Amino acid sequence: MPILSRIFGGLLFASYLAAIGCHRHTTAVAVLPRTTGTPLWENLHQGIAEEAASQKLKIYWNAPADGGAYNEQMKLYAGLQSKSYGGFILSPDETLSARTAVLDTMARGVPVVVVDDDLGPRPRRCSRT
Repeated sequence: MPILSRIFGGLLFASYLAAIGCHRHTTAVAVLPRTTGTPLWENLHQGIAEEAASQKLKIYWNAPADGGAYNEQMKLYAGLQSKSYGGFILSPDETLSARTAVLDTMARGVPVVVVDDDLGPRPRRCSRT
């Protein structure tokens, strides 16, 4: 199982790299899973960290300690919006509370990869200038 999670982490990060194609100036990515300390998320963390290191990108990894703490997760996400992250990888604990926040982030041109949820916004390609 850990190998599959690490492979998934690498694939997830590859999808993030595709999303930031027009934002190459970024050096850091924020990742917010549903919770921390579980084997699924820790293996995913390792896969993302390995892929990020190979791309010379830094990751910020944080999540609520307990699953189901969607208010805490959205507070973390909102607090990161003023930082200079080039994008986000988010696995929202609750779809409706995350939808507006994700759409607002995308409207500012910041890429967001949503994991294990269907928030509804269609993927957009950024225009290259």
